Amino acid sequence: MPTPRAQWGYLDAGVLIEFPSYGLIHYKEPEAGLRLVAHASGLEIGSNRSEQRHTARLKSFSPAVSEDRRHARNFEMMAGKEVDDLAEIAGFNDRLARTLLPLSVGNEMRVINGIAVRQPIRVFLFEGGLWWAHREYARPRSLVPTQYNNLFGLDGHGTQSNIEVNFPLGKFRRSLQGAFVRCPNGSVMLCHRGGVQHGRRRFSVLDAMRDMGAALVRVADDGSPLIRICFVDRLQIQEIVGFVSNIIQAKNT
Repeated sequence: MPTPRAQWGYLDAGVLIEFPSYGLIHYKEPEAGLRLVAHASGLEIGSNRSEQRHTARLKSFSPAVSEDRRHARNFEMMAGKEVDDLAEIAGFNDRLARTLLPLSVGNEMRVINGIAVRQPIRVFLFEGGLWWAHREYARPRSLVPTQYNNLFGLDGHGTQSNIEVNFPLGKFRRSLQGAFVRCPNGSVMLCHRGGVQHGRRRFSVLDAMRDMGAALVRVADDGSPLIRICFVDRLQIQEIVGFVSNIIQAKNT
């Protein structure tokens, strides 16, 4: 097992605090309302006092620090590992669909992103003006589906998705923008790599989303942060609405 220094040393500065609900969060500068309650136990032999201080476990925190402050710009959420097993990705994508479907308030058939796919698809409607559709998609010149598409949009953008959260099918690749990340406690987050298309342009909105206060995730095997959308098993529609709204704004920044 790697030592805390080996695992988190690239952060250089700040503190790591473990929250029961959200896992490890890296604070570049601790907020004034945070107070140390206890150090984490069970650190490996050889860990020094500095490492023990940096892995302090916050068992309670000041009422002045609200839960919503976890979206403050000066920290990134730390997570365990990106899921790269194709069977697990398929399972989590199916779980995402099974979680979303009961939350819908209606559905209808539409042609979405008609330049790429002309066949109508069932679109599910949610509170807050959110809509979502999912399908297996075959890239040009492929005879079999190569990815799972999750298409999200808001009212007023009914035939073109505002953002796609897609996952590999058949062969793992990080060129697709969707990612599932497993936390140390076993919970799974739905994430996005930040790549978007706006008209004919392709670019990253990662910096713009960071400036908006999006919760960022670093995975153990890839130094690039991901944008956290929500926890798959604790999904709230308003989190996805906020994510899509921010994506729309970031595209126009």
